Amino acid sequence: MMLKLELLRIMKSRSTRYLSGAALLLSVLLAGMTIFMTYYFDSATGTSRHGLAAIAAERAEAALSEGEITPEKIREAYAVNQELSRVYGQVIPTEVWNSKMKPVYNTILNTRLVFFETNGMPKEPTDISPEEAGNFYSQRKDYINKTIYYGHQNRQDVADYALRLDERVETPFVYQYGFGSSNTLAHLTLCIFMLAVICSVISAPVFSSDYASGADDIQRCTRNGRRKLAHAKLLSAIIISSSLFFLCTGVFLAITLPVFGLDGTSVQFNYSTGVLAFTNMSENGFLILVLISGFLTVLAMICLTLWLSSILNSPVMVLAISVGIALLPSLISVIGDTGNLVNWIRLCLPSGGTGLANIFTELGQGTFLTAGPLIVWSPHLMLAAALLEIPVFYLLARRCYIKHEL
Repeated sequence: MMLKLELLRIMKSRSTRYLSGAALLLSVLLAGMTIFMTYYFDSATGTSRHGLAAIAAERAEAALSEGEITPEKIREAYAVNQELSRVYGQVIPTEVWNSKMKPVYNTILNTRLVFFETNGMPKEPTDISPEEAGNFYSQRKDYINKTIYYGHQNRQDVADYALRLDERVETPFVYQYGFGSSNTLAHLTLCIFMLAVICSVISAPVFSSDYASGADDIQRCTRNGRRKLAHAKLLSAIIISSSLFFLCTGVFLAITLPVFGLDGTSVQFNYSTGVLAFTNMSENGFLILVLISGFLTVLAMICLTLWLSSILNSPVMVLAISVGIALLPSLISVIGDTGNLVNWIRLCLPSGGTGLANIFTELGQGTFLTAGPLIVWSPHLMLAAALLEIPVFYLLARRCYIKHEL
């Protein structure tokens, strides 16, 4: 009964209704942008297409290279590229490009980065022989070893750990046109960041507004005005925010997925994530991971906000601190080259899984955090930190509210 009353109290708030409506509207707008900002240039006619027409053209083009990316298929792609470059140089006629180069271009685009010169610079596709290209999967292992080794202060133990993680990755990779070929995941993470901020705004006054108005003085005198009321307030904020999360992300995906379709592409064969993704999942599995990570991040931000609300008398101060923490990982990412300690701070923040720094951007970065012999892959730390912070901040909020009553 008390939980029901608290739910009604928050839901009847004008700010909650307006913010929920704004969140739903922005989710629809982001989904629409994902579809209608899709661009395709038709080199045969010299015309460009947008929206549904562009998606249809992309799907037809992708059909030429869909399926398993076997070593033989990679070898043939580079053989075609070298032959056309030998005959036509750098300017390949449009007709020839459309008939011969288009079917292999996607394969070349997503495999070329693992081949590099002795000075460490990436090779041009024309400098990669078909025989060398056929060794893509073994060359990728060497690329992982060197990239992680030199990117983590020449620590071979970190590179070895990355290679052990990569052992579960199955080959050959698979390519299939779907939502992974669009900005769906990028815009979804933006939607989740927006929800984290909005849910923090909704949760900010749960305790502090009663402190500021003096209503808490009356509530603490009632029989259920302590522990039961604390749980009711905490759960009501979490239930409303969780419902808003699933509603908005559900609407976003209900609009985008029927248009682009599901995607069985290996995450290592998507240019957005790259070959440094040490997980055996397709884009479909990655979508579920983004949703799980986003939901945990939103819950962690809500619980943090509720804790701040339980110790501060000003909802404005609670909101300012919460929004600042929500933005902090993105601000750190903008700085660029961050060290090991800064990465620990960035990823362990309750908002570490959203904004510019989220699991979508981290999966293919090859970032490992170290503390002596301890080595942690950044996506693992994101998930573990949020899972730990949710109960910790929840219990802190409950304790501080009860203590405040005393």
